[in-house]
Amino acid sequence: MNFFKFLSLLSLVNTVAYYAPTPGASGGIEGMYQLVFSPIVGSEAVGAAILLWRIFSYYIPILIGLIFIWRIRDWVLS
Repeated sequence: MNFFKFLSLLSLVNTVAYYAPTPGASGGIEGMYQLVFSPIVGSEAVGAAILLWRIFSYYIPILIGLIFIWRIRDWVLS
């Protein structure tokens, strides 16, 4: 698969993700990425990419926010 075909497929999936409501919100679109890209690059690679995306875009900001709130709480209550 050439670069432009891959880019157009990615653009199509992102358009569906951003403009069409999906059941289960982000979990639904992650399933769509799995269905679309697993035949191209393999199921394991897509699963790893989705896991990394979820960690860096969801869990790490929550962790940083919790640490920040905990530090501010100690500062405000002192």
